[in-house]
Amino acid sequence: GRRYSYTLLVGKMNKWKHMCFSRKRQQMVLLCLTLMTCTIAVYYYICSLHVLTYSHVQNLRKNGSSLPFFLPMCSILRPNSIQNSAGSLESVPVASSVSVDIDVGCQAELNRTLCPTCLRPTVKDLVHKLQDKSNTVLINKTDDYFKIGPNIVEYLMTNYLLVPTITCSNIYLIIIQPSILDRLNERNVVRNTWGSVASEQKWPNRSINAMVKVIFVVAKQPVSDNISLIQMNEIRREAATHNDILFIDMIDSYQNLTLKLTSTFKWVKDNYPNVKFVLKVDYDTFVNVPLLVDLLLYHEKTFEFSIVGHVYTSGNSVHRKDKWAVPVSLYPLNVYPEYTSGCAYILSYKAMSKMVDIIPYVRMLPVEDAFITGIMRVFTGCQMFTFHSMFTHYLDKNWYYCWMLEDKKISGLTNSGILHSQIWDTFKKGHC
Repeated sequence: GRRYSYTLLVGKMNKWKHMCFSRKRQQMVLLCLTLMTCTIAVYYYICSLHVLTYSHVQNLRKNGSSLPFFLPMCSILRPNSIQNSAGSLESVPVASSVSVDIDVGCQAELNRTLCPTCLRPTVKDLVHKLQDKSNTVLINKTDDYFKIGPNIVEYLMTNYLLVPTITCSNIYLIIIQPSILDRLNERNVVRNTWGSVASEQKWPNRSINAMVKVIFVVAKQPVSDNISLIQMNEIRREAATHNDILFIDMIDSYQNLTLKLTSTFKWVKDNYPNVKFVLKVDYDTFVNVPLLVDLLLYHEKTFEFSIVGHVYTSGNSVHRKDKWAVPVSLYPLNVYPEYTSGCAYILSYKAMSKMVDIIPYVRMLPVEDAFITGIMRVFTGCQMFTFHSMFTHYLDKNWYYCWMLEDKKISGLTNSGILHSQIWDTFKKGHC
């Protein structure tokens, strides 16, 4: 009985073996095993690459290097090479600056384009937004007020308690931010976000195609001598650390803001005649520096003698009784000329230089933006341009912070350092 059972069991096993391991089935099993082996091998290979890449990226980040070859980017083609749908370059001569290239492809990945000496694709797209506001007329430019007198009526400040050292002679853009002496935290917010471009000429995931310098302009506060000494020691330490403080020997106040800025312009003119442009920007404004630099490079010849910003062409009535009050004795007209928002505006070196020469013969107004970009524009005869909604103004509070990353804004009102950091994080991540 046992032998019969054993024979029966062996017979069944042979039958099962014949069914399961026929030649066709054996081939299928081998194929499945091969596929499984290959899949596992590929999986471990990808994992190893990920580990190596992550390690290399961390080392690059630790050393402050950029990561262009690990980030999604368009396929850049050099001039005269074969064209394709991924992108191509168009050579553009830029005034006296070095020739740069404009990436005219890769529209789907605007914020990822990483090409040294290539302007951003948005630059070409924004050409249609450029508007010349030089000939709009709100005032009679032949009025006696706009005739320069023979005598000096204002003196710019030329005594400085602290000055930054700029060793490079090829600074293209100087960014000036008026600041209050004891507001170190505000200055650090800028230094840790968009203003960090000045220290290493770098920007997360983007190229900076010209040299940029950021300068914080401070002045004395009307306080007691003891506090003043403490503040002086603190600002000296800050200046020694960051090399970005211009301390003018004058009393700081809203009424003196125009004097503070125009004196800064004189310092720039006297010390850095090779600068192409000056940007004045308030603390509560974020600046898309890569886009701004590329726009200036692209339009350098057009902007050679001009002011650029958000232009007010209506509602420019002169206030007589509030914070912005200007007495008739200083400015007899009822409206200001067209002027740009003080949140952020650009002066070409040529326009700024001529202003510095003329300002001593004109009574200053405390309304800094109206005086510098409106009244002095009439005196100098320089042009005025705007990029529609690309520049910010004091009522510009409903824009979406991701627009910076998408190159839909050159400057944006933030009202807080928190939004500065939020916008900056989108650039570091490369997405919103």
